[in-house]
Amino acid sequence: MAWPDIGRGLSILGVVLLHASTSIPAESSTIIQPLNEALTPVRLPLFFLISGYFSGKVLRQSLSELCVKRLWFFLVPYLVWASVDIVQSAAASTAMQSTGALTFAAWGDRVLQGITVYWFFQMLVVANLFLWLTRRLNTFFVLIASLAPLLLLAQEQMVPDWQFKIMVFVPIFMLGARGKDLVTVIADFSHHPLVATGLIAMGVLIEARYRVFRGLSSDGALFDPMVLGPAVIDQNDVNILVEFIYRLALIPTAVAVAVVVSKLPGITTFVQFLGRNTLVFYIGHPLGMFAFMHLFTVRGIDFEPHLNLWFLLQLAMCLTGCAAVYFLSMVPVAGWIVAPPPIAKFFPRLRGAGAATPTTAAAGAPATRTSTTTG
Repeated sequence: MAWPDIGRGLSILGVVLLHASTSIPAESSTIIQPLNEALTPVRLPLFFLISGYFSGKVLRQSLSELCVKRLWFFLVPYLVWASVDIVQSAAASTAMQSTGALTFAAWGDRVLQGITVYWFFQMLVVANLFLWLTRRLNTFFVLIASLAPLLLLAQEQMVPDWQFKIMVFVPIFMLGARGKDLVTVIADFSHHPLVATGLIAMGVLIEARYRVFRGLSSDGALFDPMVLGPAVIDQNDVNILVEFIYRLALIPTAVAVAVVVSKLPGITTFVQFLGRNTLVFYIGHPLGMFAFMHLFTVRGIDFEPHLNLWFLLQLAMCLTGCAAVYFLSMVPVAGWIVAPPPIAKFFPRLRGAGAATPTTAAAGAPATRTSTTTG
């Protein structure tokens, strides 16, 4: 079963290319923009779907096992690398806008709300906790319950980014975890050329309709505010709902694309390599972004005359950051900030349940150097 690694590979490729371009002003004019748009349906939704797909062990774990054998492997890299991001971001802001120094309260607020490029780790913690809390419920009711955060659209204030991520990505994670059989059926049928073609064509139609909506929405409000008792539903709420439906509707297309790519000689090997090393790419590529920002962006350099060359330079720096993290992960002790050591041995009651490793326990996280399709 190669498509999960392929799906992860496509996802991390999309993330790296997106971040390597969006840090540059006028990024929509770079040569990579068409590919960025094409990877939209497989970038993050497929990542969360596959993370959920390999999270079945959570349903059989106690809370202590969940914390020691799973959440530990998410929280350590999140706290370390999110702190790096927050500190460098504050330094760049100070250099560009003369803002005040970073405070502990501001750091804590950003960590708790996931205001960092490493928010994926935090969202995996939330998704796994939700999966564990609903483990005794019927699958149908669990999937319905995962939609409950959409009720936050009724609040008067603007929906914070962390709430938006819960609304959109936790249900997709739950679909992968509790709807694993359905996802497997879609993947199996996608091996048939006619089915794969049909699903991809469906995705093209969904994408076209979504772009029409985005165009009309940018021209002006399509929806007058609706008062439902104490709740007010406005255009922004409708936009969020559409964003969720759009990502959910493209899941079959994303799975079909992963299956099709898994059949392409040469390309399969490269994308599968990315999929089996997503942890390294996910942690490492922002380091190149940070370096680019402090070396060039904060100095007010005009990127416009050579936009594509600047993009290629930042992409090279992102890949250099990935290589640095790869080698760091192999350094004794220091590598723990990439892949923390198992700690189940310190909890005697948990030893008999099978000691976790950074790869197998975090199979729902970005993958390390070995395949996670066996998890």
